[in-house]
Amino acid sequence: KEIMREQLEKASAVVAVLDYTQLNAEADAEIRRAINEVANVTDDRLFVFVNKFDQKDRHSMDAETLRSYVAKQLFEGRLDQSHIYPVSSKYGYLAARALSELENFAHLPDHQYNPWVADFAALALGASWEEEDIEPTELGNRALKLWRNSRFDRPLVEVVQGGYDNAANTSLQAALSKM
Repeated sequence: KEIMREQLEKASAVVAVLDYTQLNAEADAEIRRAINEVANVTDDRLFVFVNKFDQKDRHSMDAETLRSYVAKQLFEGRLDQSHIYPVSSKYGYLAARALSELENFAHLPDHQYNPWVADFAALALGASWEEEDIEPTELGNRALKLWRNSRFDRPLVEVVQGGYDNAANTSLQAALSKM
């Protein structure tokens, strides 16, 4: 526990990942206590990714309501809503993988040997994707759209790049606090 606390103090960014489909279950006292303990150590370097936002339906919380709920209910108002990101790792993974394949090989691999291709195609092209002959350019456009729907653009810039930009300062502060 002490080692984890020390690492959290030195980290330039700390990302907690919550499951959108389990938020009410995760809101129990033990999880709340652990989350608030991390929030105490990390100050403004804590960010929350609420994964599986792709499973949102018309009865679910939208992005703004979700940010408010997580900030107020789980973090008791101690985490700024701008540090909460609804995301879909599934969409992000499939889109990034498809874009990489298209960039490197100008086509997607055979879905019979690469099951992720069928998952990507079903999401990006629809249920009858096997019946269509889609050009690589259109596949790229669909992959970019799926990437946008993953909602990872903002957190990658604000959290990952921001953490990288502040890493030297955070390390220096950690060393000074030890002295």
